Amino acid sequence: MSFLTCDCPLSAAISDITAAACGDNFGQIQKVIVQRKGYTFDGTAGKDITILADWQTVFAASDDTKAQITPFLSSAIIAGGEKITNGGGDNSTLNGEAELVGMNPSAFTSMMKSLTSAQIAELSTFNCEKALVVYFVNESGKIICKDLTGGSYTGINISSFFAGEKSNNGYATLDENPLDFNIKKGWSCDYAIVETAFDPLEDL
Repeated sequence: MSFLTCDCPLSAAISDITAAACGDNFGQIQKVIVQRKGYTFDGTAGKDITILADWQTVFAASDDTKAQITPFLSSAIIAGGEKITNGGGDNSTLNGEAELVGMNPSAFTSMMKSLTSAQIAELSTFNCEKALVVYFVNESGKIICKDLTGGSYTGINISSFFAGEKSNNGYATLDENPLDFNIKKGWSCDYAIVETAFDPLEDL
């Protein structure tokens, strides 16, 4: 179950809240791996998310399993989706109370610096894709992905991928290109932070 996908009728008791000895923090996201939706690293031979050779296989693929990694990113931010409400302070709702009716997707924004024209042209083709997933790579080389349980992982569902045009701000600055997308709601209910046997920032 994800945000605002509620059981009806509700369960007999409210949900447990698991105690945690250590909290989760993503740190700085430095690169993003992009792939079409549908591929699963299920832990079997050739499909282990922690093994470099298995990533190299999907990077070299010529079908829907193909993955690619962005250049280094700066100013990467995930802004959690805001609530959507109906009414509030008027006669449209019971007692004038605002009703919680939904949640917007989360927004990922970042900048890529000093790209070549070839890189910009290649990244722009991703703007036409309609069913992409991403794997975030943080400064420690850990991969943030969707946890399918049982040792299986896949990318996080996104939409509206946008790699934009070069911006030039003149003297003593580096040119920049934006990289933005929306992350489907509920994504943070089932993420995993995976430590690999290689450094995705340098080896992919």
